[in-house]
Amino acid sequence: MAKNDARIRELLEKIEKQQAEVATKERRALMTNGAFPADDGSMKFNLNTVIRVRVLITALSQLKRTSDFWDAAAKTLNSDEKFSWGGYTYEEWKSDFIMRASEIERQVKKKKLAALKKKLNTLVSEEERTSMELDDIASILG
Repeated sequence: MAKNDARIRELLEKIEKQQAEVATKERRALMTNGAFPADDGSMKFNLNTVIRVRVLITALSQLKRTSDFWDAAAKTLNSDEKFSWGGYTYEEWKSDFIMRASEIERQVKKKKLAALKKKLNTLVSEEERTSMELDDIASILG
């Protein structure tokens, strides 16, 4: 069992390191108000509540297509009118979508790491579990 315990401890340390990395990511402020409007002006979704990256991909592809067509039409008409969606530029929306997609991926990784840690903790022997608890207590006491 000692061989497996050493491997489990090594994997737990890797998980804890990755959890610390994920936890240290800071969130910056949105460039937009986060309320992404639909074509008709009604609110399609709130960026802060989106939990699937696919929603962001769909919305960003709509924005990109609309922005590109807008720019082509403005050029055809010799106009310097700039594209905006809900009062914000394509680049501002894109920046916020990228940030939200990163947050979603970070949340998914956190859940995955927590599940792996729980699974490994069920595999560790009672003797190793006691050793790990003693190590934790010793580190707290200095």
